[in-house]
Amino acid sequence: KASVTHEARNFAGQIQNSDQTAVNADALLEKKLGDLGSVTVEAEVAKYDKLGGYDARYNTNTGGYVLGGYLLPPMMDMPGRVEIVGKVGRATFTKGVLKNYDQTTSEVNLNYVLKDFKTRASLFFQNFSFSGVNTNYWKVGLGLQVQM
Repeated sequence: KASVTHEARNFAGQIQNSDQTAVNADALLEKKLGDLGSVTVEAEVAKYDKLGGYDARYNTNTGGYVLGGYLLPPMMDMPGRVEIVGKVGRATFTKGVLKNYDQTTSEVNLNYVLKDFKTRASLFFQNFSFSGVNTNYWKVGLGLQVQM
């Protein structure tokens, strides 16, 4: 039987000088699937108007992302677990010093997780596409995370 292990929802907002605002909302769901492992779904939307944001050259930044992950069940004779994560994001940049543009980001991670996520090795691929201003590019990399 599947059971929910973690749910979270958040909404935050900030106003300064009556014309500077930042608003964001996010949600997280992690669910155990019994002997089949567990899944994670996460999403966020945000709007920054003259108050921070993704690209400081623009007064208004809006965007969001959706992430999905699957943590495989433990495998025999292996001390850790394999996790597959995918993420897609989109952001729009307006009212800036340069031409307005959109950015789409996609990412796939293959993680090997030890010790309740305190140690993790990752292989990742990221793709960045722009409607203007910037040049499209991609990255492939390896990562290591160790927490004490």
